Amino acid sequence: MHILHGTWIPNPKPSFVQDGEFCLWIETQKASARGRTNQGNYLQGSDLTDFLRQNLGLPLTPSHKPTTAIQIQYFLLPTRDASADRPLPSPELARYLEQEQPEEFILAPWEIETYPVKLIKNYENSTGV
Repeated sequence: MHILHGTWIPNPKPSFVQDGEFCLWIETQKASARGRTNQGNYLQGSDLTDFLRQNLGLPLTPSHKPTTAIQIQYFLLPTRDASADRPLPSPELARYLEQEQPEEFILAPWEIETYPVKLIKNYENSTGV
């Protein structure tokens, strides 16, 4: 079971139209065997790029070293308490795992490896802004 998450990360600009990147990250039922961190059940490194290429059909070729495009992002995720070693699973994954979510939790920062989706058409060029 994999849960696809997508998050818009705006560039820090004061303009009204904020460009940025749409980043994908994948939650899974077991921790990634590879990667720099073991903070939760999220695909990392080549596990992430392999999944995006094989299951979503994103045009990531090994010759372009897609793992170099992976970006670390920090997200505030539901966490049991400050001493927890990983965030809580998403509600969708918790139902699949048949885990009950705690009634009380905190939002704690977690490091997640994401893959930025490059837009085909640049918004600024298409609007003349």
